[in-house]
Amino acid sequence: MSNIIDMMVHVNRAQEEAASLSKPLPKGGGGGTFGGMEARIAKLEASVESIQGTLSEVRGSVRSQLDVITEIRVVLARIDERAIRTHEKIAELPSKSFLFWSGVGLLVSIIAAVVGIITLAQ
Repeated sequence: MSNIIDMMVHVNRAQEEAASLSKPLPKGGGGGTFGGMEARIAKLEASVESIQGTLSEVRGSVRSQLDVITEIRVVLARIDERAIRTHEKIAELPSKSFLFWSGVGLLVSIIAAVVGIITLAQ
């Protein structure tokens, strides 16, 4: 039974403390009290420390992402250089019409040679 009473007293104290923290501070005019100011300041300081820790983590994450972005830019620049070189090499290749007419010319030359040989053989 004593444990239940101790728990009730503890709960009541916690509720009173929570209620005093949620009350607004008295306005100016003097004669006021700090009304739980220490607890409020401690809570704010703890929140600021938490925010600073989170901000440090975010900064580290952003730095690592910037490093990754820099690496990606380097890789993309290399790919772009290779694409330009490949395009230049392709531009130097003979066209389809050149290959076609070269084949036709070669075929005509072979036929002319065969006809010449046949004519000389007779």
